[in-house]
Amino acid sequence: MSQFCAVLTGDLINSTKTDPDVVERAFEALFKAGEDVRVFDPEGGAAVERYRGDGWQALVRDPRHALRAALLFSAAVASVDRSIATRIAVGFGPVGPLHPSGLGASDGLAFRLSGRLLDEMPKSLRITAGVDPDNAGGLTGWAIAALRLAGAVCETWTAKQAEVMRRLLVRDPPSQSELADRLGVSQQTVQKHFDSAQGAVLLSAIEQVEGWD
Repeated sequence: MSQFCAVLTGDLINSTKTDPDVVERAFEALFKAGEDVRVFDPEGGAAVERYRGDGWQALVRDPRHALRAALLFSAAVASVDRSIATRIAVGFGPVGPLHPSGLGASDGLAFRLSGRLLDEMPKSLRITAGVDPDNAGGLTGWAIAALRLAGAVCETWTAKQAEVMRRLLVRDPPSQSELADRLGVSQQTVQKHFDSAQGAVLLSAIEQVEGWD
């Protein structure tokens, strides 16, 4: 039986021109972010899988969490080094039972749409999304627009801003004071990075998207 889900397909930007150690650290950050996504995705989405060298894919079973997941993955990579980033294409649609060998061998409209969107993605976008109009599952255009706008915002993040956002996008995030202690900086510094990253605006957008019926 199929389920309406979100599939996120991405790749690393400038990976061939980046220090291989930075690339590996970026994937380690993606894998860790995948674990965080599984915490806030109540249906138990699949963790990140790597493919085609610099490509990766993740399944979010509750599509309302796609925006939070996309931002978390973006923040994870950008926090490693400013020289590297990730593009993300989100496909919404039905997904059947996953193939035993993993996401790369699985099929469904969301998988096919996500892969096609990434292949056709213009360089001007950091995050894109799409849904088949005949299989929209109640998804509205504003949710897709929110993902694209969020991509434009996260493209401007510094590594320090991304690190703060990576810590605050998780389920049950620490307070800014607690995060400051963990990072060894002042609360004012955390607040500055959060504000510069447009954190309040993004969290508000996430709240709206996660509230759709």
